Amino acid sequence: MKRILKENKGITLVALVVTIVVLLILSGITINMAIGENGIITKAQETARKTNEIQANSQSYLNELQQDVAKELANADIEIYLDKTESNVNSVIITIEGTIKDDEIIEIECPDGSKVQGNIATYEVNKNGEYVFWIRTKKGRHISRSISVTNIKEDGIDLTGLVTGEDKHNHIYETKYDNNNHWSECIICGNKINVASHNKVLSGNPATCDMRVMLGKEICTDGCGYEKQVERLEHIRPANLIWQDWVSAKHIAFGCERCGGTGGNTLEEYHTFNVNGNIMTVYQIVEHGIDIHKCGTMQCTVCKLNVDLSKHTFYAHSCYVCGKEYGPRMTLNTSQNILSENTIKVDLINNDIQYIYVNVDTKGLNLYSEEVANLYGGNYQIGTPEIVEKQGNIWIYKIPISLKDKSKNMTEASGIIFEWDSNIKEGDFLDGIEIRTGRVRTEKIIYVNPASTAPTINSIEQIDEETAGEWTTKKKLKIKGTCPKREIVYISMYDDTGKAIFENKATQVINGNYEYISDYGIEAFRERNFTIKVKDIFENEEQQILKLSKVDSQAPSIISDKEYNKEWSKNKFVELQVEEKGIGEVQIAFNDESDYKYAEKKDGNYIRNYKFIGDIYQEMQGAIYLKDGLGNIRTERISIGKIDGTSPTITKVETRKEEENIVVTITANDINEKLGQEGSGVGGYAITNTKQLPEDSMYQENNEIQLQESGIYYVYVKDKVGNISARYELNI
Repeated sequence: MKRILKENKGITLVALVVTIVVLLILSGITINMAIGENGIITKAQETARKTNEIQANSQSYLNELQQDVAKELANADIEIYLDKTESNVNSVIITIEGTIKDDEIIEIECPDGSKVQGNIATYEVNKNGEYVFWIRTKKGRHISRSISVTNIKEDGIDLTGLVTGEDKHNHIYETKYDNNNHWSECIICGNKINVASHNKVLSGNPATCDMRVMLGKEICTDGCGYEKQVERLEHIRPANLIWQDWVSAKHIAFGCERCGGTGGNTLEEYHTFNVNGNIMTVYQIVEHGIDIHKCGTMQCTVCKLNVDLSKHTFYAHSCYVCGKEYGPRMTLNTSQNILSENTIKVDLINNDIQYIYVNVDTKGLNLYSEEVANLYGGNYQIGTPEIVEKQGNIWIYKIPISLKDKSKNMTEASGIIFEWDSNIKEGDFLDGIEIRTGRVRTEKIIYVNPASTAPTINSIEQIDEETAGEWTTKKKLKIKGTCPKREIVYISMYDDTGKAIFENKATQVINGNYEYISDYGIEAFRERNFTIKVKDIFENEEQQILKLSKVDSQAPSIISDKEYNKEWSKNKFVELQVEEKGIGEVQIAFNDESDYKYAEKKDGNYIRNYKFIGDIYQEMQGAIYLKDGLGNIRTERISIGKIDGTSPTITKVETRKEEENIVVTITANDINEKLGQEGSGVGGYAITNTKQLPEDSMYQENNEIQLQESGIYYVYVKDKVGNISARYELNI
C-alpha cells in the first residue's frame, strides 16, 4: 500500500516537471511569435509600415494623376458649343470637336450612349438640360465635356398676343338696362342677348304741376331694376294774367293753364325794379349794398304795381325785403311716423281720424288764430287745432284729419297756415322800420296717405334649378300674395346677417294679386333663416321667415394673388388658390373653357398651377374661369405682364484702333419685332475667342470692349432676364 502511494507520488512529480517544461516551451514560442522576427508585433509593425507606404504611394499616384490630367487638359484643345444661342428655339445641335497634342481622339460617346468615330461629333437635343460627352483617345485616355442647354422653348402657356377670354368661353350674363330697354350682357366679352323694351307701369300719381299731389314712380314690371321718379311739370303761364300783390317781394299770376292755378298753384315771380337804369329784384338790390328800406315806393317793371319798400314785409318768420327774422316758426313734430324728410305718413283708411302735431316757436308772441287755413280739403276733413302742450315759447298743436270717402285713392300735399300774432299790427316798427304784416305758414309738406291694409304673403314656393345629391344651386323663389288698391308692391329678401339678397323689386299688382319669381344667389351651406318682406308705396309691410339649407349658388373665388406684372422674368409661375365653401369639386380654366381641369384640394382650398411663357411686355388681363360641382361659374381676371421670352438682337458691331488696343463697339436692342415693343432691355455684352457661351462673369454693362490681338471672335448680348442673342462672328 505504501509502495503504491510512493509510486503515485512519483508520477505526480514527474507530471509536474513535464508540465512546467511544456509551459516554458509554450511561453518561448509565444514570445517568439510576439516579438520574434516573424512575431505578431513585428508583423503588425510591418503592416503599419506598408500601409503608410501605400498611402504615400497613393498620394503620389494621385498627385501624378492630377499632373497627368492637368497635362492632358493643357494638351487638349476641345470645344463644345451650340449652333443656336437665341431663346425659344425648338431644338439645338451640340457640336464637340478637338485635338490632343501627344495623342489622338479616336471616338466620342454622346449623351445617349451612341458613339461617333473621329474627333468631331454633333448631337441634336430638343429639351433643356445638362449634356455630358466622353472622349476616348488612342492611348486609352477618357476625357469628359458637358454643356448646359437653356434656350429651347419650354412647356407652358404662350401668352404672346394674349386676348382676354379669346373667342371661346362660357358667357357670364348680368342684367343691365337704360331708359328704354333691358338685356343680359356678358361680363367678359360684352355680348348682349334678350334685348327687350321695358314694361313700364306707373305706380302712384302721374306727372302734374299741382303741388298738392305727391308724384309716383315709373317702374318696369319685368324685374330688371328700372325705376324712374315722375318729374313734376312746370306751371304754364296764363295768357291773361291777373296780378295780385301777395307780398312786397313777389307778384303772383293766378290761373295756371295746366292746373288752374288755384289752391296755391300760382305762378310766383319776383318784382323787378329800375334802379339807376339797372333792372333788379329786391334781393339783387340788397346784394349791391343798397339799403332797400330807403328806396321808398317803387313800381314793378312787369306788373306795374307800386311797392312800398320802406317797410319790413313778413311772411312766415322773416322779412322778404332784408331778411330780418321776426315772428313764429313752425315744424312738424318728429315724434310721428316720418316717411322721409319734411313728410309725415298719415293713415286715413285704417284709422278714422289721424292727427298731425305741429310745433310752433312763438318767440313769446300769441297767435291771432288757431285755425288751419288752406289744407286743401277735397276728400279730407280738417278739424280744429288744439293746443296740447306749452313749453315756454314752444306750443304744440294737435290737428285732426279724417277721410270722407275711403274708397278713393288719393294722395295730397299741403301747407298749414296760421294767422299772425295779434300784438303785431300794421304800423308797428322794428329797428325803426315800419312793419307790413303777413301770415305765418309751415315750411313742411304733409303727405296725406290713404293707406290700405298691409300686403299679404300667401305662399313662397322653392324652385330648384340645378341639383347634385342633396345640394341645390340657383334656387328660385316664387312669392305670391295680395295687395288691394295698389298697383305696385316692393319685394325684398335678407339673410340672417341682414344682408340684402335682393331689395325693393317692384312687382305689378293685378286685380289685387301679385307674383314674383326671384333668381338671385342664395347661400345656405347650413340651415339659415331668410326674411322675405313685401311692402307698398307707403311702407305698409308684411314679412315671413324662410328656412333654407345646402344651397350653393355662389361660384368659387380666387383668394391668391391676382397680379403677376411686377418684375421682369422669362416666365411666370402662377399658383391659383381658390376658395369654395359649398359643394366643392372645383374646376379651373385659363382663358378658354377647354382648359377646365379639376383642381387639387389642399388645406381646405383648391389649387391649380400654371406656367406662362412668351412675350407680354405691358399689363394684360387673363380670364380665370371657376366652376363648382353644381355648375356655378365665376369669371375673375388676373393681371400678367413683364414676361420676356425673346433674345436681344445685335444690330451692329464696329471696331476702331486705339493705341495698342482694338475697341469693339456693340449696338443691340431687346425689341420684339412682331410686337414692336422692347422687353426687359439689354443687360450685358461679352466677347470670346471660342464658340462656347461666355460665363455670366464675362458680361459687362459697357457696350465697348477692348481686345489686344487680331483673330476670330464671337460676340454675345444678354438681356436682363438672361436671354442670349444669336452668336455674332467677328473677324479682326
